Amino acid sequence: MANQKMIDTIQWLILFWLLISVGTKVFFVGSDPLWIHKLPVAWPVYITAVALEIFFCAIVFIGFIQPVFGSQPLPASHSQPATPSQPVRRSSNVLGLAIFSCFLTTHALLWVWGENCQCFGNLMVPQWISFAFAALGTLFFAYCVGCDRIKTKAFAFHGDLISPMFWTIVFSLGLVFVTRTDEGKRFVGRVDISHLEVIDVQVKKFDDFHEHALEIVNTSLTPITLVSSVSSCNCTSTVELPMKINPGVTRLVPTRVKKRSNSTYSEVLAYFTDCPEQIALKVKVDGQFN
Repeated sequence: MANQKMIDTIQWLILFWLLISVGTKVFFVGSDPLWIHKLPVAWPVYITAVALEIFFCAIVFIGFIQPVFGSQPLPASHSQPATPSQPVRRSSNVLGLAIFSCFLTTHALLWVWGENCQCFGNLMVPQWISFAFAALGTLFFAYCVGCDRIKTKAFAFHGDLISPMFWTIVFSLGLVFVTRTDEGKRFVGRVDISHLEVIDVQVKKFDDFHEHALEIVNTSLTPITLVSSVSSCNCTSTVELPMKINPGVTRLVPTRVKKRSNSTYSEVLAYFTDCPEQIALKVKVDGQFN
């Protein structure tokens, strides 16, 4: 009984940690216009991982509070309290082992490559902390699955969980595609292409920063005004906004990239206009400090 209580406590702590991770990632995807460009992997892979985390949290929670999928808890009495649905609990252990094994492999590779996994969105958490959590989660669920195999003689994953897991992933990918990607917004007719185009990028190199001057032309028949901009962490726009660009006119829009520890850089800038029906103008600048 004491051992089971300790396992339950650890599982609740893992659930709480995952809920924080899911919440910060959902906020990151929903609020950062450059979220796709900050990911170390393709966005469908990232969203699939988030969907699996959400599904896993739901399964662990359901396994604790009520029987589902036709399984029945033990009857309640003064001496024998009701217990959670054992098939669902065993399925959550197998799913947890699979998910955390993937997390552990991913964190190890990103740690070696020096990349930020965006596991907590824009909240900067040291990579070694994420790696340690993934390692502890993998060991914990490997232990739980091992105990289950002693009882059941086999891996226990409830077949009825596959369909809702699949549709959770599909729904998440579809929702993010039509609401948070330029291609998806254009596909459903929410926005149109931008009438601003970058025709050239002039670069001036200094010891502490590089200045990229973007030549932006208005290809429409009406004036367009740049009202705001956002950029990745090392970029600073030096242009005074708002900036009006008349039809057929080219304007120089400068931005600075500060020098950092690694010599090479690749940054993304997004410029928003007074035409909300058009997607933001996104520009990627690359370079290398001597």
